[in-house]
Amino acid sequence: MKPAWAKMGLLRHLWARKGARPRVKRDYRFKSCVLFSSACPEYHLSAAHITDQSNTDEMNELLVAISAEVQEGFHAVFILNRAT
Repeated sequence: MKPAWAKMGLLRHLWARKGARPRVKRDYRFKSCVLFSSACPEYHLSAAHITDQSNTDEMNELLVAISAEVQEGFHAVFILNRAT
């Protein structure tokens, strides 16, 4: 059985005076999300995909959504900001 503090997360160290090593509980009560989106102001088109993770499969979901919005005979150009 896990100790009571394990329910909130691992114990972590924080900045303190020299020689002191206080520990605090890590807080996992909040979740985050990733927003993949694109917009074309000239043609008033947009597509978005919201997920809880960032990986190749999720990016492919955005590309499918964008390809459904782009008219045949046109091309889409992407600029990825801080893409890993």
